[in-house]
Amino acid sequence: MEKVDILPQVQDFCRRNDLLPEGGLIIVGLSGGPDSLALFDILHRLAPKYNYTLVAAHLNHELRGVDADADETAVRCFCEDYKTRLYVRKRDIAAEAAANCQSEEEAGRRARYSFFDIVVRKEAMLMAAEKAQSDPESQRIPNPLEHHALYAEPVETHNSDYYRQGIRVAVGHHRNDQAETVLLNLGRGSGIDGLAGMRPQNGHIIRPLLPIAREKIEAYVSWRGLKPCLDATNLETNATRNRLRHQVIPAMSEAFGFDTVPSLARAARLLRQDADYLHQQAENALAAIQAGAEHTAKQQQLREYNLPGAVAILSIKEANELHPAILSRVLRRWYQDSFGDVRDLSARQVAVLINLCRPGRSGRKASLPQGRSAVRDFDNLVLLEATEAANVATEAAGTDTAAKKRPEQPLKIPGTTELSGGDRFVTRFIVVQNQIVYNSQIWCFQASELSGAVVRYRRPRDYFKAEG
Repeated sequence: MEKVDILPQVQDFCRRNDLLPEGGLIIVGLSGGPDSLALFDILHRLAPKYNYTLVAAHLNHELRGVDADADETAVRCFCEDYKTRLYVRKRDIAAEAAANCQSEEEAGRRARYSFFDIVVRKEAMLMAAEKAQSDPESQRIPNPLEHHALYAEPVETHNSDYYRQGIRVAVGHHRNDQAETVLLNLGRGSGIDGLAGMRPQNGHIIRPLLPIAREKIEAYVSWRGLKPCLDATNLETNATRNRLRHQVIPAMSEAFGFDTVPSLARAARLLRQDADYLHQQAENALAAIQAGAEHTAKQQQLREYNLPGAVAILSIKEANELHPAILSRVLRRWYQDSFGDVRDLSARQVAVLINLCRPGRSGRKASLPQGRSAVRDFDNLVLLEATEAANVATEAAGTDTAAKKRPEQPLKIPGTTELSGGDRFVTRFIVVQNQIVYNSQIWCFQASELSGAVVRYRRPRDYFKAEG
C-alpha cells in the first residue's frame, strides 16, 4: 500500500499557527470516523515531541440506534489500544432538536461543544489538583461543590484562558469542511467573518487537519491500518451541508473544470487575513475612544446616571467618525467587553446599534440578546444589563402616552403584520425543518399555538416571564 503520511504537513501547520501546547493537554473529539481517527493518531505520534497528554471525548448522539452504540464500542476499543483516557456521554439529539426547534445538525453541534467544555473543566480541575499536590504553595484545589457550573450545559465556548493554561480541544475539520462552511455562510448572506470560514485556532479549540483534503485523510487512515466507523447519514442529502458536499461542490467543480475545494479554502484564508486586520483596526479605534478625556468624563457621567442597569457608555459623535466596516466591529467588541461575550449578537442587532448612532431622537431603545438592551441618551449610546433593562423599558412604556394609544393588531399567519411604530412581524409556515434559520430575531412555534395571537407595544403593568 502506498505510503500517505500527512503528519509532516499537519505538524508544519500546527507549528505555524501555534496549535500544540508543549507539556499541556489535548482533548480530542473522537467520533470514530476517519477524520477523528486520523487526527488522534497524528497527535499521538507527535505527543513525545511536545510532551502533552492526550484525552478523548466521544458523544453518542443516539440518532442511529445500534449503529451509534457500535461506534461507541469501537471508540472504547480504540482508546484501550492507545491506552488513552476516554470520556463518553449519551444525548438524545433528536429529542433535543425537536424540543428546541433546531435541526439535528445544529443540536448535535451544540451538544458536542457543551460536552467538550464539561470535559475541559473536569480536566482543568485534575490539573489543578496535581499541581497542588506537587506545589503546596499553589492555589487551593477547587472544590467541585463550589463549582456547580461544572455539571451545567454550556453552549459552545472558545475560552482563551484554557488556551493560556495549555489546554486544547482538537476537532477534525479539514479542507473540504472549510469549503462547505464558506458556501454555507455565503448562502446565508454572511459578511467577511463568515466567509473567512473556520479558524485554525479559536480560543482553546484547534483544527490541526484544516489544510488537509478529505481524500488524503482517508488514504492516511488506510495506510495506518485504522478502522473507522462509517456514518451512512453522511451520504444523505436532507441536510444542507450534505447537499453542498454531494451536489453543489461537484457541480461547481464541473462548471469550472477543476476542483473548487482548494480555491474556496484559499479564499477563506485570504479573507481571514483581511478580517484579522479589520478587527485589529477596530480594537485600536475603540482603545483610542476609551483613552480620551471625553470618554473618562462620560464614564463618570455613567456612574452618576439615574439609569438602572447601565453598564457601558460610548460617544456617538466619535463612533460616527468611523468607517462602517470598523464601526460594526467596534460595537461588537464594545459589547463583548461590557458583557463578556457576543453570543447570539447577530449582524442585524449590530445594525440596530449602528442605527441608534445615526441622527435621531434621544431615548430610542433596542432589544439585545439575553434580555439586554441599548438606549440612545442624547450624544451617548448606553448598554443596559438584562433585568434592569426590562424594568427601564417598562417604566418608559408607562410614561409614553403615545404607546398607550397604539392599537393591537391581529397576527397574520402567514403574512406581515406592521405596527404603527414601524415594527414588523413576518410569519410563514416551515414545512422542511432544514429551512429554519436560527438567531435571536426568529422564533418557532407550532402553528396551533398562535391561533388568535395579537401583537402590540408594551403597556403599563405588563410583565414578561421567561420560559423555564
